[in-house]
Amino acid sequence: MVEGSSNEFCPDSSFYLYDHNVEVDDEVDVHQFPSFELASKLLQQYLGQVHGWLPMIPQDFEGQVRRYYEESQMVPAEWLAMLNLVFAIGSRHYYLINTQRQAGENQRHEHALYMSRAIQLLRSRSADLLTTSPNLPLVQAFGLLSFYQLAVGYVERAWVTIGLALRVGIALGMHLKNKENSSLPDKTDELSRVWWSLLSLQTFLCSVTGRPSAIPQYEINTPFPRLPAEYREGRSEIALQLNFKISVVAQWAMSSLYSVRAATLPWPSIQKQVVKLKSELEKLLPAISDRERLILHFSWFDSMILITRPCLGRRNDNAGPSSIEAHKVAAECIQAAQGVTRLLPDEPSERIFQNGPWWCLSLYIMRAMAVLLLAQAHQSSTSTNDDMSLNMSTKKLILWLRWMRPMDPVADRGLNAVLNTLRRSQNHANFADVFEQESADAYGGYLLVPGRWEVDTSAVYPQLHPEFEGFDDPDFLDSVLSLSSLPMPPVYGSAFAVVDSSWDW
Repeated sequence: MVEGSSNEFCPDSSFYLYDHNVEVDDEVDVHQFPSFELASKLLQQYLGQVHGWLPMIPQDFEGQVRRYYEESQMVPAEWLAMLNLVFAIGSRHYYLINTQRQAGENQRHEHALYMSRAIQLLRSRSADLLTTSPNLPLVQAFGLLSFYQLAVGYVERAWVTIGLALRVGIALGMHLKNKENSSLPDKTDELSRVWWSLLSLQTFLCSVTGRPSAIPQYEINTPFPRLPAEYREGRSEIALQLNFKISVVAQWAMSSLYSVRAATLPWPSIQKQVVKLKSELEKLLPAISDRERLILHFSWFDSMILITRPCLGRRNDNAGPSSIEAHKVAAECIQAAQGVTRLLPDEPSERIFQNGPWWCLSLYIMRAMAVLLLAQAHQSSTSTNDDMSLNMSTKKLILWLRWMRPMDPVADRGLNAVLNTLRRSQNHANFADVFEQESADAYGGYLLVPGRWEVDTSAVYPQLHPEFEGFDDPDFLDSVLSLSSLPMPPVYGSAFAVVDSSWDW
């Protein structure tokens, strides 16, 4: 937030806990651990809810933990930090799924205790980076810490931490195809899994914060990983790769639509890139099991919002083909935001934390909310979406934010920002029931609208598509730079910021 600017009515990055300090208990005993029974429970929480999507820990980590408890052997500080962060993430998830029933005050803050131990262990190792060689466990520990920070709402800190993890990973050459270990496929796959997990996490954090990536996509040739055999039951290896490929498209969207260079491009070039990226993303819509479908659809709709957002609210009275196409894409942006709404059950419940993206759900909701608010602000230019549909979608997201606010400070602050914005709008009367803490819902289920982005549930999803050969030219943007370009777009840096304080709608 620029000093002197006001965020009284417009939501911005401040509801991502940017101005909150992370509380670390400096007196915690780093060598104190929970019982093996509790440790096993927290580890299983992590393995069941995170590892299948972001496999950052060693393949045999569960066995390593068992041996550590049985033999009480000395282990590196990085490994102990990893263990505590796994406990912290597992504890955070356990609190979310039990918060309405039996989670007490101790369980509410238990994850912070494990995080404090990990921070204490990593402080000394972080200093050692200045004088010693980097190593893979340190990369993994930083990656886990970044994920934890995201899960508790410290998005800016998470972006900083994931940058550290990637920098150390680059120093280890993890961004390059590992030919030296080609005779050891298990080792190569493990490095690939860690690298792509870090990269996927970074892409999401960059899209939330509007910050740049630590490494351009065209500098990477590490192949997509395979899922370890012991974690394939109930999951698809294609789903893991698809998750990473969605991130690749999202990263290209960030660099080609929201970078400083993109801000100097003429609108036709931006529009052409939007169409290209949208086409690539549409190729990735999967047909897999329910849990994977839910998590991947959240990611897919969110990426579609990222890609189509530049066309939303663009004022252009020209009735030519370019303007018509922009209006069409703007309508698809709104439809993607409503797709996020349909993914949420009509009535909030803890089940979403068991089969959905629990670590960033409030962020997905707020990003869809930003689109819905903009759509209402520019309703005249997006006549394909009626007021009632937009209002009901907005109310449903408000219902979820209200339900999540006791357990999620991002949801709490986000809800306050939304309500403040709505109170200033001309159609605030349509949300009188919201202000009275009533809610409404016009949707059922989370399937896609018939006729748009349909899923073929009768077939096994084939090889997804070529390895993004259309994006491998780092000079693409330079080739279309123009001095007579558009002014800096209002969404520069972040596709989801609501930045126009002069709205009158």
